Amino acid sequence: MLSKERVKESKNDSILRHFILLGIFLFEALIKVLNLVIPSINQSIDDNSGSVENKTDEAKEIELSKICLLDKDLEELQNILIGIDLLSSLKKEQLIELIFSSPDALSKVLVEERRSILIKMRNEELRYLLKGTDKVTRLKKSQLVDMILLRDQVTISQKAKQYISKHAS
Repeated sequence: MLSKERVKESKNDSILRHFILLGIFLFEALIKVLNLVIPSINQSIDDNSGSVENKTDEAKEIELSKICLLDKDLEELQNILIGIDLLSSLKKEQLIELIFSSPDALSKVLVEERRSILIKMRNEELRYLLKGTDKVTRLKKSQLVDMILLRDQVTISQKAKQYISKHAS
């Protein structure tokens, strides 16, 4: 009795698997048909605004420009970028990558992080950090923070340079 039920279940499972397989094949076929149709739609759009060959010529021209830029020295490349606002066209990830590639920018970030940590501390704690420094008892919190940051500036710059040299690709 149990074996008959298992045979029935296995037949049902087999039929179900075949339908699933058929669905996958139909889906794959539909994707292939769409891939064939979509490029022809893009070509007809390009034919209305300009030929497809012109687009590839433009791409070739840009590639040649990249090659020409590789031949220029650093000063020539910097002169090309004078007066162009690059930062507004960069995405967030690109800006972060740019910050982490510049020691000055990275040290500025580290200073701001340190400042936010120091601002949250009490004046007593800040004075303790400045232990051994004269005339800190009458300073305001912002002045204490500035003194600590000024003292730590060299260390922060060194940390930024070390990080960049370790992670330079």
